[in-house]
Amino acid sequence: MKPHPGTSTAAARRRAYPSSIAVLGLGLLVVGLTALGLVALSACGGTNTSASSSPSAATTTPSASPSVVPAAEPLSQWDAPGSASLAQTRAVARRYATALRTEKIPKAGLYTAASTWDYWPTEQHVNGASEIEGIYKDAAVTLDWPKQDHILAAPGMGVLEGQLTANPQFSTPSLALLAVDGDKVTHEEIFLDEQDGAKRPMTFYGAAPGPKDTAKVAAKVAAAVGEAFAGGDQAALQELLAPGILFYDTELTHGVRGVDAVLAWQSNTPTVEVENQKPLTGQGWAAVRWTIKQVFPTGVELAMPGATVMEVRNGKVVRMTLYYNSSVMSLQR
Repeated sequence: MKPHPGTSTAAARRRAYPSSIAVLGLGLLVVGLTALGLVALSACGGTNTSASSSPSAATTTPSASPSVVPAAEPLSQWDAPGSASLAQTRAVARRYATALRTEKIPKAGLYTAASTWDYWPTEQHVNGASEIEGIYKDAAVTLDWPKQDHILAAPGMGVLEGQLTANPQFSTPSLALLAVDGDKVTHEEIFLDEQDGAKRPMTFYGAAPGPKDTAKVAAKVAAAVGEAFAGGDQAALQELLAPGILFYDTELTHGVRGVDAVLAWQSNTPTVEVENQKPLTGQGWAAVRWTIKQVFPTGVELAMPGATVMEVRNGKVVRMTLYYNSSVMSLQR
């Protein structure tokens, strides 16, 4: 199941997630049930408590799947950019990338005392610098963070894309979104795929944005692409996507190139409801967080968070990457 990065005004549906999944260290950073085989912990829900409970359902495939339990609608804790300038945000994003790569986040002094942290594969939410630093300290025992990274920045908003590995069988594209005040991170969101299996490293668009590749243009294009995907409007996508677009989906073992390949992917993707949050945008890029919704044959209703990062040049999307946890959906099949 692959999500469409689109928009929907439909009311939130009930959602069920696995009640236990393999976790690392403190149980707040998950890297997949079969990938690491560590201890199990109940997953926490989001912050919107208005969603009602979903009906119980037994999963039969795979046989070792955890049971499913109702949970609240996913909801980001981050509603606005931080107050940092573009230069400050870039500097913090680079410090973060270096600290992550060298496994020195616990000693880097990146976070404010009141910083918050969301890990969307399991919707874990953490408060406080010491708790966040403790997660990264424990994770360093097993994980290899991106050795190469791709940084996008706008005032108060940093985006870090890379490749996370844990063993020869586990590698996945990873995304970190940062809210920045001054020289500190005030909020961080992590998106990645827990599904076990090797994935090839991504290629990012090479050309720097030009003077016409503004944040306003990126926001407009991202919204139009979302509408086109949600409505299955391939004629619109032909106009919005660059002929040589690079397209990645975290469930794919490799990306595809070219608008025809993206349209073929879109044609073969089951229709799901999608609700977008307000895009985060900068010069030549947009990051859109979303929730996909699906009702499974068992009667279980799923709401799963994800994010799409787009690079926009001359009014067209030249690179698009979807980040979400496909293992959650495979457990419900």
